Amino acid sequence: MSRLQLSFVSAYNERVQPLMDGTIQPEGVELLPTYSDPSETFWRQLKFQEFEISEMSLSSYLIARSRGMDFIAIPVFPSRRFFHAELSYHVDSGIKQASDVTGHRIGVGEYQQTASLWVRGTLDHDFGVSQYKVDWWMERTDELSHGGATGFAPPNGSLRCFFARTNSLAVATFTSGSAAASAPAGSAPNGTD
Repeated sequence: MSRLQLSFVSAYNERVQPLMDGTIQPEGVELLPTYSDPSETFWRQLKFQEFEISEMSLSSYLIARSRGMDFIAIPVFPSRRFFHAELSYHVDSGIKQASDVTGHRIGVGEYQQTASLWVRGTLDHDFGVSQYKVDWWMERTDELSHGGATGFAPPNGSLRCFFARTNSLAVATFTSGSAAASAPAGSAPNGTD
């Protein structure tokens, strides 16, 4: 009896690797693996729905489902990272505690990514820093962003979002103006979820 073939895309990590290399084989299923950086994976899935199985950013998944995309999530979290606990800041920025980011710039891959969502929630709920009291600098333009693929736009109001004019979010965040902090970028040099 032939096995059901399913395409599967994921980043390399030790939790998923046994599925990717065939060490573990689901009964009745042949996985056709593709390695991809999470940022690229999420964009490809949101834009083209290329694979039957993939990792997905939680925030992107929720937005996509709310807009009618036919995705089903299972509660598996291969990244196992607490991105909101990985903020970096410039030593000359004057930041001594989390509330000091008020009025400064925070660089993120993009505003709607899960890591950015956690950072905004943590800053607001744990440190009293409203998302409207900092400038958000995004690395990804609409053409290559998860938000662009889902049609998401940051909320209106006094929220200020800017696109970095460089390939390096760290350069854009830390070299001009009142650079303050940068949200985690994951394993890729240009930022991931």
